[in-house]
Amino acid sequence: MYLEGISTPPDREVLPKKAQEDLTEIERAEQKAAYGKRMEKMHKRLSKYALDPDNKKMYRGRAEQWAEYTEKWQSYHEKQLEKAVGSGIIVNESSPRKMKDISCAVDWNIIQSDTYSERFTALSNDKKVSSAIETRAKWALNNRDGADTEEIYAISLFDGHEVGRITNQHIKSAVRRTEKFTRELDAADSSGEKVLLLHNHPKGLPPSISDINALYRNKNVAGITVGHNGSIYYYTRPVKVILESEWNSALRKYKRYSEITSMEKALEDLCQEYGFIFRIL
Repeated sequence: MYLEGISTPPDREVLPKKAQEDLTEIERAEQKAAYGKRMEKMHKRLSKYALDPDNKKMYRGRAEQWAEYTEKWQSYHEKQLEKAVGSGIIVNESSPRKMKDISCAVDWNIIQSDTYSERFTALSNDKKVSSAIETRAKWALNNRDGADTEEIYAISLFDGHEVGRITNQHIKSAVRRTEKFTRELDAADSSGEKVLLLHNHPKGLPPSISDINALYRNKNVAGITVGHNGSIYYYTRPVKVILESEWNSALRKYKRYSEITSMEKALEDLCQEYGFIFRIL
């Protein structure tokens, strides 16, 4: 990903109040559906292992109630999501029916799994925050499914609110940071607010040095990339800009490996010298 304007002061962009409310409602519906699913699974387990027949029947009945609850909220979430896509709040530029590049197809079997959701809890102890991050990761993957393009979200690690976003670009394997987006990020950074930058990687590659160097401008930022293949990489701000020559040198050491593995190993080598964290979630 290429982010332009690392040192360029931008204009502030604020989502309309109605759009923010719609996004909050989508997130609320998704959280309700996820909670219902967890409760349904819990009561199914209780029913399965209950020794008393009456308890077994009671838990089975509660599991059925939670299944209805989940179905209701999932249906509501889908309707709200369609509404947001229709109004342009969320950009759905491709779908499985309009697949442009099969190599950039999202692996929904992984993305929709409980294991995938659990990986976001490593980013925050606050469920509201980790849920907000997961929600936007899935928005990005839904919007870019089958396309070699990217979008980016800035999310507060204090309370999960959205600081900014760029979702209307269609550049191959890139997002160019707009002046408006950068100003929003600068404003949050100057107030001491910790922010996570999230963007998708169509090929599932680890963060590039451009991704990591883009964090250098601000002191209170970290980043994650979410791959269409289900990968999630976490990285933090380097203490100095990573040199292209150093990156290429590190890559050459691992040229016998696959592209993904060579990048992972090269980033691990550069962590100590450049003072950043790189982690596979």
